[in-house]
Amino acid sequence: MKYIVKRKDETLDEIVSKNYGSSFGYLELVLKANPFLYTQGVYLKVGLAIELPELKKEAQSRIALWN
Repeated sequence: MKYIVKRKDETLDEIVSKNYGSSFGYLELVLKANPFLYTQGVYLKVGLAIELPELKKEAQSRIALWN
């Protein structure tokens, strides 16, 4: 999914947190998909396009501790 920076004071942490619910672990995923972001400053330029990778929903298995 493409995200376009809309405000001059937006940060990558803020964008990642809004779109994934947390920046923990997801920030690295976004940086891997957009290596040019390493050269950007703290505040991103308005109009900058960022690719936000889709997350695959993993099948969650239930573990029964008791029968």
